[in-house]
Amino acid sequence: MKLGFYTHGQRAYWANRLLRQRPHITARLAVRFPEIIVDEAQDTNVWLLALLDKLRRSGARVTLVGDPDQCIYSFAMADATSLFALSQKWQIPEKPLDKSFRCNDRIAMGC
Repeated sequence: MKLGFYTHGQRAYWANRLLRQRPHITARLAVRFPEIIVDEAQDTNVWLLALLDKLRRSGARVTLVGDPDQCIYSFAMADATSLFALSQKWQIPEKPLDKSFRCNDRIAMGC
């Protein structure tokens, strides 16, 4: 028996490959998960964004929430510039949050 492995970053590549080979699975996933909200979207990579693009084209509604200045998962091929490229491709406007719900306003503003 031969053993193998794949990395954290490669999992989305293999998922993309599967959905490319079997597009009916993408359609079923979009029906099963019609609303997808991605928190910390700045930590996605090009493969994860491609998956979301496939699901969106199959009818799922995708909401991305993230702060490009907080991208910390480079070990998983995260790249905030991919997020910008996808927002332009989808022609979606940015909706900046002007209030933090994690801490009070003085801390959020750096005072």
